[in-house]
Amino acid sequence: MPAPSTLPSAPLPVAAPARWRFALYAAHLLSGFAIAISNVLLALAVLAFPALRSRPALPATARRPALAAAFYLLALGAAILASPEPLKSARALSEVFSFATFFLALAWVRGERQVRFLLDAAILIGALLALSGLAQLAAGYGDLERRIRGPFSHYMTFAGCLLPFDLVLIARLLTRRPDGGATGPTAWLDRPLVAWTALAAIN
Repeated sequence: MPAPSTLPSAPLPVAAPARWRFALYAAHLLSGFAIAISNVLLALAVLAFPALRSRPALPATARRPALAAAFYLLALGAAILASPEPLKSARALSEVFSFATFFLALAWVRGERQVRFLLDAAILIGALLALSGLAQLAAGYGDLERRIRGPFSHYMTFAGCLLPFDLVLIARLLTRRPDGGATGPTAWLDRPLVAWTALAAIN
C-alpha cells in the first residue's frame, strides 16, 4: 500500500529571511548593555547564518573591508603561533567570535534605512545608559571607591561602551540631513535639540 502523500510545506516569503536576519542582528547589537545576552544572540546569529544567508553572501561593496578584517585575523593567528607562550596567547582567539558582529553587519545589513535605524537606536540606548550613570552620580557615586559603572560590573566597561556611542553620535551630527529631509522611524534624532541633549548626557 503506497504511503500517504504529505502536503508540501509552504515556502517562506522571499522577504522573510531578510527580516529574520535584520531582527536577529539588531537584537544582538542593541543588547550590548547586557553582554551575556548579546553574546548568546550573536552565537544564534552565527549558527543561523547558513539557513538565513543572502545571495550573494557579501555585496561587492563589502568585500574589501571583509578582506581587511580577514587579514587581521590571519595576522592574529600568526602572532599567537609565534608567541613564546602560545597557550596563554591563545586567549586572544576570543576576538574571532567578536568579529562575527562585523562580518554579519557586512552580510546582513542592507540599505541606508537599516543602517540609520541601527545607529540611531544604538545612540538612544547609549543616552539611556548615560542617564543611568548620571543617576549614580546623583546618588553619591563618582569617587575612587565607588566608580560610576552604569549597568555594568566595571566602570571601564561602562566607559568603553559609551565611547563608540559618542563617536557615532558626533558623526551623526556632522552628517545630519537638512530640515524636511528626515524620514523613517528614527527621524527624531535629526532634531538638533534631541541630538545635542543625547551628546551632553553621553559625554
